[in-house]
Amino acid sequence: MRLLGSKVKQYRKQKNLSQQELADGICTQATVSLMEKKDKIPSIKIILQVCRRLNVSLGDILAGVGSGLDEQFDAICLDLRQDKYTEMAARLDQVDVSTEAASAFDRERYHYYRGFAELTVEQRPDEAIFHFGRV
Repeated sequence: MRLLGSKVKQYRKQKNLSQQELADGICTQATVSLMEKKDKIPSIKIILQVCRRLNVSLGDILAGVGSGLDEQFDAICLDLRQDKYTEMAARLDQVDVSTEAASAFDRERYHYYRGFAELTVEQRPDEAIFHFGRV
């Protein structure tokens, strides 16, 4: 898996954001700089928040993810970005990350999105904390 730093920079500039503005509340400006200039991949939590702020999917800025679950997670990400939490939760119920085919990245994505589903649909903050803690 490889980060396309030039794409991050391109999307950031399209939104008229500085590196600091993109990083605000997510990470440091230095992290954004490393992403853009050195293709450095941050934690899944950071990369997903950056995607949400830029309103892009992981597939737009990552190459070689290719686990077979990418299409499902792209649809889940789109539901989250469009505040379609019930649809997102329903899609998550169809994702199986317990198989050997699921990567550690897939499991992290699952728990990140499941945390949002627990907060917004199920309204169970304790469960949300559990899932966010697994990211």
